[in-house]
Amino acid sequence: MSFLFPIMKYLQAVYNKMSGRMKNFIAITIFLLLMCNRIFSQSRGNNTKFQDDRVVIQGKVADSLIRQLPEGISTVTLLISKYPLPSVNMVGVAYKRYEMKVHYNEQFKLTIHPPADRFYMSLYYDLEPVSSHFFWSDIDNIYILEKGDSVNVSLKKDFFLFSGKGAAKLNCESEIYKRNYDSSELFVNAVNNRDYKYFFNTVSHKIDSCFKLQLAIIKQFKNELSVKDQDILIANSYGLRYYSLLREIRQSMGMNGDTAIFKPVINSDDYKQIDFTIGKNVDPENLAQSPIYVSAIFEKIRLDNFLMVNGIVQLPASIQKTFKTIKNQFHGSIRDKLLCLFFINYSRTPTSFDYLEDAINICNDGIYKLYLLDLQERSSVGSLFYNFHLPDPSGKIINLSDFGNKVVIVDFWYTGCENCINLHQAMKKVVAFYKDNPNFIFLSISIDRDKQRWISSIRSGRYVDPNGVNLFTEGSGDEHPLIKAAKIIGYPTTIILKSGKVVSSNPPFPNGKTIFDGGTKQLINLIDNALK
Repeated sequence: MSFLFPIMKYLQAVYNKMSGRMKNFIAITIFLLLMCNRIFSQSRGNNTKFQDDRVVIQGKVADSLIRQLPEGISTVTLLISKYPLPSVNMVGVAYKRYEMKVHYNEQFKLTIHPPADRFYMSLYYDLEPVSSHFFWSDIDNIYILEKGDSVNVSLKKDFFLFSGKGAAKLNCESEIYKRNYDSSELFVNAVNNRDYKYFFNTVSHKIDSCFKLQLAIIKQFKNELSVKDQDILIANSYGLRYYSLLREIRQSMGMNGDTAIFKPVINSDDYKQIDFTIGKNVDPENLAQSPIYVSAIFEKIRLDNFLMVNGIVQLPASIQKTFKTIKNQFHGSIRDKLLCLFFINYSRTPTSFDYLEDAINICNDGIYKLYLLDLQERSSVGSLFYNFHLPDPSGKIINLSDFGNKVVIVDFWYTGCENCINLHQAMKKVVAFYKDNPNFIFLSISIDRDKQRWISSIRSGRYVDPNGVNLFTEGSGDEHPLIKAAKIIGYPTTIILKSGKVVSSNPPFPNGKTIFDGGTKQLINLIDNALK
């Protein structure tokens, strides 16, 4: 903007030779030029600050298994959120997904606009169909990022190595995750053999050993970490100590209906000794900013309040007890986060919404209250749904209005979503029940960015019915206007529509063994009422 100064100098010389109206004109011109210069300077300064705030992540996948993939290409995926949650819960709140296609050892680079001063990242790469695992570690491994970080990462099947600004906390986390004990194989054997005592004795010893190693790693990085980061990572280690184990137990009962494991778990000495108490040196406010710590507490609360009568799970009563425990036994930011986790995990069960108003009233202002308020808005019945225009695999454009006054179940999914696979398997009974009803449509919409990947996933039959109505957000992923308008923040999301209006934004999960029990019966009753 320095070119303005000679102009203003010339105008000043002219001004000295003039009088009257011309002087006023020249004075106003100089004033406007000065204001333009000031605005430009401020804008340039703001842009510099904005550039400094951005986070840069670059690197490569140094895993030779990529060479065995079709065309030797893998997909690196990042999930970014201001919510400190494991990624299985992160996809239930506001988050941003980034995907990049890469070859073995090929450089990638991504610039992120941070959603907060401190935010969280799930980072992994895809090895399907060569391997059933996405990457070296559990998908719940979350990394902490801050505005201005600029890191380079080498992604390997057994370790993620970081360098650059902000790398210390990421390497510390990577070391911690590398030493986290995976009890899944041992747990499967225990379930199959009904030998829970041996399982708990063995796992308890191994978990404690890994936990001590993780705390020692944090001490090694102490001089490179802020006090806040140390607190968060210590809390994370306490959460990692039990999180995967508790979730495995709960999922085994839920998915397989295997309630035989329940009493041996609850009555075991090792379970009773689970303790999340952290020393007084850790700031309590930092505990809620740990991605895993509060989530582990939530898993324990769920198991503590798990109710059965004559071998039948009493889900509504379990949900009620879980909510009361959160409300009465916790406070502050930890309770706020537990309330968020409550609705992320139970939103498929309509009775959970009986507690939404109460949760909003007791939740402090902040990101968790915003989530609850947004959930309340999204759950409204009778609102008009976005009239989309999306292509099917053949390229034909399908509109919402094409379905007239039919009942439509819309299923939102993406390739790599394990819960999307689970929903598809569970929904088969419902789809089969209505297959001959001309007034019922099952519609699947994918947010995959790669069209061929989407088509391959349809053909695989793992995520959707290949013969059903399958649509695609045209490569724009979760940035498509439909996803924004419907406020879809987690996957899978299922919405029931009739005549283009919302009948239910949180229909029950079809978890019944037959169409006559559990969530499957509830879902069918909901559809039948809509059909009437």
